[in-house]
Amino acid sequence: MSQAEVLKRLETVTAKLERLASKLGRGGGADDDDDIAPIYVSEFEALINKEVKDAVSKITALKIPDVGKLLTTAYNNILEFVKRIPTCKKPSPQELMGFLTETSKCVTDSDTLSMRGKSKKDYKKFADHYKGMKEAITVCAWVTIAPPMGLPLTHVETQMGACDFNLNRVLKNNKDDATKDFVKSIKALNKAVYEYVKNNFKKGIDWNPKGVALSKSAPAAGGGSSTAGANEAKVESKEDAKPKASVKKGDNEGKVGDVGALFGDINKGTGITKGLNKVKKSQKNKYKKVKPKGKVQMKSKKVTRKKFGKPGSALKGGRWIAENYDEGIITIDKATLKNQVYIACADNTTFDVKGKVKSVTIDDCRKTRVFLDEVVSVVEVVNCKSLTLVCRDVAPSLTIEKSESVSVRIEAKAFAKCPDIYTSNITAVNIEVPDVKNNGEFKEYPVPEQFLFKIDQKTGKASINATEH
Repeated sequence: MSQAEVLKRLETVTAKLERLASKLGRGGGADDDDDIAPIYVSEFEALINKEVKDAVSKITALKIPDVGKLLTTAYNNILEFVKRIPTCKKPSPQELMGFLTETSKCVTDSDTLSMRGKSKKDYKKFADHYKGMKEAITVCAWVTIAPPMGLPLTHVETQMGACDFNLNRVLKNNKDDATKDFVKSIKALNKAVYEYVKNNFKKGIDWNPKGVALSKSAPAAGGGSSTAGANEAKVESKEDAKPKASVKKGDNEGKVGDVGALFGDINKGTGITKGLNKVKKSQKNKYKKVKPKGKVQMKSKKVTRKKFGKPGSALKGGRWIAENYDEGIITIDKATLKNQVYIACADNTTFDVKGKVKSVTIDDCRKTRVFLDEVVSVVEVVNCKSLTLVCRDVAPSLTIEKSESVSVRIEAKAFAKCPDIYTSNITAVNIEVPDVKNNGEFKEYPVPEQFLFKIDQKTGKASINATEH
């Protein structure tokens, strides 16, 4: 952050504190300041005025049709959404997508341009530009991402990688200064959005539980302020607003009397138990000749996990999401090369992903089986237990984190280009691949869980080796 930006932010906070102090001085409460927008609103306005405008100017200089207008429209729609976050409660998916209609249309239109352009001549010249801009506009979908289906920051990071891939192809084929400026501006925009989401919405959007519906909310007005400061002021005002309980003389005397009686009982010593009924020896079961009999039966309960919502699968913001299933066979055959597949919160379910997809993420699944065809980038397994993963076709990379009892079967076609397998914090993970010595058979390899780390005292070099038992 530059010195000018730091000074501007300090001036904004100072102005807010001065207004708050003046209102408190004339008897006003902190709730009078609710109409002042949080600092993340002014930060997003600054992002549009700087990075977005700079990117649009570079797009215009290259004379790339339509994408500059789509980028501006999408970010302005997101700005209107961000302004309403402080005053509205969490909306339903239908209400959210209804408000973000313009952004959704911009993503769809950019996707169309990335496939065929505005014309054949135009597409031949700007094919890679269109593809890069499609990924850059899809970054705006971070506002629709929330746990458990993912995190906004992860979405932005993924789209940055996809956008950089296409922008590097643009630079490979075009070395002029205008193209270099265009690529630099789009990367700077993506970086600014990444930092913005990281600083303000890293774990998702914090809605106002006492707010109004999104469709009825009004944009927050005024300068920037600290969200934490506003929340603290609200808490203080609510505490001040609570009426103080009146203390009656009689109530106080009653409490003193109760304490005196308590200490009087304690001072009785063993005499305090004189008034209790005593159990005779004949009443105790262990001394009875006829022992009481009985059988305690416990009903077996099926352990079920709390679900976040109804089971279903749908395409949202470029992701094909399947979640909350607890049984059955689910086939995902409508996902394309441009879609990510996200499978979450499933129990005792089989998923069959058909065709070629961009990437696959399997999160928080139990006793689940997943069958995959071709994957372009990476297959991620996170927080899973008793999972079976079958790769029927090529998958360049496989990541397994925080998981237990995972079995990965790599078929012959996938083994021809055996994936790189990365593991972290795992237990009982096994990899099955075709046996090169016995045709038609599979060989299982356990993934190491313990390692020996050594430092050579003479050379100062460190070495790490898997521990074998």
